[in-house]
Amino acid sequence: INAEYMGKKSRHRLVMITGDNEMTAAYVAKYCGMISQHSDVLFLRFQNDIWNWQDYDNNVTQYDSSRHSLCVSGDVLLPLMKHKPTWLKEWSQRVTVFARCSPDQKEDIVTTLKGLGHVTLMCGDGTNDVGALKQADVGVALLRGSPISQTPKILDIAEKPKIDPRIAPRSSLRVKGSEKKSQKHEERKQFTHEDNSFAPVVKLGDASFASPFTSRFPSISSTANIARLGRSTLVTTLQMYKILALNCLVSAYSMSVLYSDGVKFGDTQLLVSGLVLALCFLFISNSKPLDELSTQRPMTRVFCWPMMISIFIQFSINLTILMTAVQLVHKYDPTYNQREKDVEAKFEPTLMNSVVYLITTTQETTTFASNYVGYPWMTSLKDNKPLCYSLAGLATAILLAATGLFPGLNEFAELAPFPEDTSFNKELITLLLSNMTIVFITERIIQWIFKDRTVVKED
Repeated sequence: INAEYMGKKSRHRLVMITGDNEMTAAYVAKYCGMISQHSDVLFLRFQNDIWNWQDYDNNVTQYDSSRHSLCVSGDVLLPLMKHKPTWLKEWSQRVTVFARCSPDQKEDIVTTLKGLGHVTLMCGDGTNDVGALKQADVGVALLRGSPISQTPKILDIAEKPKIDPRIAPRSSLRVKGSEKKSQKHEERKQFTHEDNSFAPVVKLGDASFASPFTSRFPSISSTANIARLGRSTLVTTLQMYKILALNCLVSAYSMSVLYSDGVKFGDTQLLVSGLVLALCFLFISNSKPLDELSTQRPMTRVFCWPMMISIFIQFSINLTILMTAVQLVHKYDPTYNQREKDVEAKFEPTLMNSVVYLITTTQETTTFASNYVGYPWMTSLKDNKPLCYSLAGLATAILLAATGLFPGLNEFAELAPFPEDTSFNKELITLLLSNMTIVFITERIIQWIFKDRTVVKED
């Protein structure tokens, strides 16, 4: 996997926990980009009754987070934890490579990171990783024996970094020229046939039974897909809660306060609006995540200040527009309050319920368009064609009905005839357009204010 892509571009911290030799582990970490090319690797050593950090030439070096990356061996970690039990909690967030780790040590490291408030994802392919996979928030089991040629393209995102020969295993330096090409050719032959018809035999191991996820490939590149899909699912869930909250607040006002004023909706009106809203929710749930992870992180909670402020402001705008629409009806129909209102009577189209229906439907449509969160986690609104066309079509139908120029459309929607004075239609359309524009712009401003602006530093 391209560790630079996962670690720097998407702001995930990568830690290697392995049973291999520390020199080999440090070499691999630098090869795949977990350790910067500008960083020197320091190893923890016990010398003259003192624990200190030493470079690969065994020179004692003062640790500097801007210039050094840390590697700790399990052989050193075991006596160190007996001497100072809190060391792992103090230094686990700084160490990049844990080498020569036993299964219990792997589990302890993951547990410590979780205890410090981190959400952990662990990848493992053997029995030694079962404990750590169970302790991690997300466990991913890797299957051995899958064809390399079928691994995701994310493996080739960046160029291979140059490796310092002083920390590289000696055996890797001997493979040069034609020997390296021959070795790669033999490795490919073990996994694939020339006709690309190879079907790998999948054998689930202990790691698979301890993990909620199992990758068919012997690579941790699947973690990028888990992160992408996880963020997309989180954003989709939060925006659905937000849309539901706003629609419920508007419906609560129209069906409680205005209901006592004789406002009710017809069966066709409820059927059309309910069907369109259900389709919009369906189209939102089918939104696809983007191919690349973003440096910007989404909100993780429903009850947070950005969410609450946005809901309060949008509802205030909708409520103001709705109350203004009621006053508009009273202005052009002065006798409305003098009529007898029977809330149990059969539905009959009136100017009041027609205007309220158009306003509330517009607000529900605007809520979907304004609160849909696309880029940078999933497809944008314009790329989500079914949702975009549905909202655009519904908004167009509402505006056409408000003009009163299409009697057949108004009759189908069970709308009452509008006053002959064209100024009513102009004021009603102005209200509809104002509702759409103000809510949309306000929500974009709120998203910009609370946007995650963490800067990713380049090496």
